[in-house]
Amino acid sequence: MSKRNNHVVVGLETQTACNLAISLQNRFGDTAVILASAGNAGKKWDNRLMSLVIKDYLKSKIPHRPVIALAADAFNTDGEIRALRDYLCTHREFREIVVAVKWWHAPRVWLLMKYRFWEAGIKVKIHIPWCRSFAKPTAWFKEWFGAIPLTLCRLLSELNRKPLQIN
Repeated sequence: MSKRNNHVVVGLETQTACNLAISLQNRFGDTAVILASAGNAGKKWDNRLMSLVIKDYLKSKIPHRPVIALAADAFNTDGEIRALRDYLCTHREFREIVVAVKWWHAPRVWLLMKYRFWEAGIKVKIHIPWCRSFAKPTAWFKEWFGAIPLTLCRLLSELNRKPLQIN
């Protein structure tokens, strides 16, 4: 990330995610708010700094639209979703969440959102539109055969430690 002539310059992955969020926000109109959480930024950035970088980049592209930066407590998808969950616990006015995510990452994001929102009692619609994006076979292979099964194991382990409540 750097600033050039009052423009925020970010890496390609961050730029792609932000541009996807902007296009979704434009589709949903003036009432849409971007809740930008910071995930994995390598070893150079901490979560708070990265969330501000993302917010600055988004505001440079859409200065008239609301953008709220959320600092994840961990550099991973679950940390980002926990940050979103914590924000939604104190801002219950949101009724629908539209997620800007690459197609190969969508199943795990949906699973984590459903679980984290359920454990906090948050009832919102989760909509993940199809977003065409390039992924090397190794990226989606690691996601589907590594990260998704690992996430399922972690969530099941958490469930086993909590008393089950059926509404």
